[in-house]
Amino acid sequence: RVSKELGTHFYIEDENQLAITRDKLVFKNICRQYGVPVAKDYPVTAVMKKRDLDAIQYPVVVKPRDNAGARGIRFCKDSSNIVDCINYALSFSESKRVVVEEALQGHGTTVYYVIANGKAAFSSLHDRYDRIEREGFNALPDAFIYPSYRLQYFKENYDKNVRNLLNQMGLKNGVVGLQGFNEPDGRIVFSEMGYRLGGTSSFHYTEYFNDCSHMKMLISYS
Repeated sequence: RVSKELGTHFYIEDENQLAITRDKLVFKNICRQYGVPVAKDYPVTAVMKKRDLDAIQYPVVVKPRDNAGARGIRFCKDSSNIVDCINYALSFSESKRVVVEEALQGHGTTVYYVIANGKAAFSSLHDRYDRIEREGFNALPDAFIYPSYRLQYFKENYDKNVRNLLNQMGLKNGVVGLQGFNEPDGRIVFSEMGYRLGGTSSFHYTEYFNDCSHMKMLISYS
């Protein structure tokens, strides 16, 4: 909105596209359409009935549908505090909606794509290794490893579907990151997406290896 008022360029041209990437459940539903694996989720209503609570298979992660930066996230290992976790996540949601999804067991991974003139191209894939400081709270990373040891597996099994997904969303320019987990059964399963530069400053690594800086691209476009 600000860029339109000022008459300047901004890589996100449609607010609806940004809304899709910020709404975790909408994003996951689109992933399913294009064969991109995502974490199983459970329906959440304003008043959770006993049968709904009984249908949840623990452990789960509870988080707001429309927030980022790990705000409002709680890990719930059994039914004893699920209602408290839902209420906590709701307090961080502007739309007052939350997602309850399976707690994935593997270590984290994030794949980045650069989009230029409506075409998405693979940029990087890294692994994230976390440590738990307080039970029930979101984990903090100890290390990010570039490139991921699953790089070839990802490109052979996921890259085409992810590129199709991003192209069909109508994204024109920018950087997209899909966050997920390397599961013990071999799958790479995703849970959310960011339409922005990542907090790990991955553009430094891609510039070193690929001679292409996401940051400089966005600055140049603006």
